[in-house]
Amino acid sequence: FKYLNLSTCLIAPAELEDLLHTHPDVQDVAVIGVADERAGEVPRAFVVCKPGSDTKESDIAKFVESKWVLLYHYAQMADTVSKNMSCCLNDD
Repeated sequence: FKYLNLSTCLIAPAELEDLLHTHPDVQDVAVIGVADERAGEVPRAFVVCKPGSDTKESDIAKFVESKWVLLYHYAQMADTVSKNMSCCLNDD
């Protein structure tokens, strides 16, 4: 069970994935941590939208910011996501 080590708190990627799955246009999502000089680590979400959706990265960021105090700046749209993202995680 991996947590993202943000500057002020620990957040499980699954928590952000659960939140993103509540967006009506989100079909699938995977969240990983990426290094950030200022915060230590920040979440990056790979988001697959439902067919026909015109949802943009900025829409996803606004949605998360409206539901969560955490400022969320790393959403990336994708056609598919791998559920085996361990190769992308920093285990330090």
